[in-house]
Amino acid sequence: MTAAHPGTLLKEIREKADLVDTQPVSISGNVTVLGPLTDAQIRASALPVSVASLPLPSGASTEATLLLIRSNTKRLKIIDYPDVAFLNCTSTTIPKSSGGFLQIVATLVDDCKKIIWGDDIGKFIGLYTGAAASEALYVIIPKGGIEIEVNIPAGTRISLRNMEDVNITNGKAAISFLGEA
Repeated sequence: MTAAHPGTLLKEIREKADLVDTQPVSISGNVTVLGPLTDAQIRASALPVSVASLPLPSGASTEATLLLIRSNTKRLKIIDYPDVAFLNCTSTTIPKSSGGFLQIVATLVDDCKKIIWGDDIGKFIGLYTGAAASEALYVIIPKGGIEIEVNIPAGTRISLRNMEDVNITNGKAAISFLGEA
């Protein structure tokens, strides 16, 4: 068996397929369309379509609902800083977990709704609330810091200590306590 020359094979396929050039055709009556049509092909003249005229999905925010949310959202302001404005562990040690506590706020001046903490200490630090000798763990601050919603009442004492049994003597932390404006 010998292989046919590609040109001969192509000629044979063309003859058997009975290919016809596409020519304009006039159609009347019902016609089934097998391909996609453009807007101009469907209509005598194209109609503009605007997304703004479409109805909103169920539950979508409108300008009125956004204004209502904004009016009901409480704005926060800084209400207190630690007794040491910027915590430098080189001069102020954060005690180890089996040690005492480092008081950073003797008495919050207002209700605290959020704490923003940033540090380069690289340790998990426990933030405690309560009077001396009756501190209770409130939250563990992760390495690097956190921004966390809280609910700490005015007048609360706040203190710290390392979650590991090693004194923290290196690194710095910036801490802000936020309340309602």
